[in-house]
Amino acid sequence: MKIKIINTTTNSNETARLIAEYLVKMNLSPCVQIIPKNESFYKLNGKLENSKEFIIKIKTILANLDQCKKYILKLHNYDIPEIIITEGEILFDKYEDWFLDNTNQ
Repeated sequence: MKIKIINTTTNSNETARLIAEYLVKMNLSPCVQIIPKNESFYKLNGKLENSKEFIIKIKTILANLDQCKKYILKLHNYDIPEIIITEGEILFDKYEDWFLDNTNQ
């Protein structure tokens, strides 16, 4: 089964947890992972910046992408949050069943 994986980052553990908990409670994602201790380098207003960030990995289905994006933007603490979509494929039937049981379809 094909799924979508949304990646976003934040410098706030509170924001990461807020996004994760909301998307799981609303059944927009059955599982959100927060990966700590990521260091990001980027340009902001023409200046090289770096910061410690949390990576938020959100697994969902195509039908829920717009709702996930809407709530990420609503709950995020950044003015311009990273929202990148990649594709994945579930290879284990029991995990697929659990995934679908815990996702709005």
